[in-house]
Amino acid sequence: DGFLNDVHDLPIHELLSPDMKLRDVLRRIDPTIRKFVFTASVSHHAQRCLEALGIADLMEGIVDVKDCDFETKHSPSSFRVAMERAGITDPESCLFVDDSVKNIEAARRVGWRSVL
Repeated sequence: DGFLNDVHDLPIHELLSPDMKLRDVLRRIDPTIRKFVFTASVSHHAQRCLEALGIADLMEGIVDVKDCDFETKHSPSSFRVAMERAGITDPESCLFVDDSVKNIEAARRVGWRSVL
């Protein structure tokens, strides 16, 4: 935990600022669709980023690398953990949005719909 705290000790509010376009996009998504952050980072870092971007209140939860026993998003078990944390049993009901082709491919292999 000490290492993870140290590497994520960044001046987030100097690096990120509120993103009203992103907030608007997220708000226009059907409000009955639950939204989670699935990160290869740790939850406290993700939470700080969400707050700096001004979208923390739009997320229901965070699934982080610790939740996934330090496995990457390329691991099918990480996607299973994310589903368990969200209380989801049907992989086809999950939509994964990511900027990594490898992560998108991994999501599709476990049955998630995905957007790059």
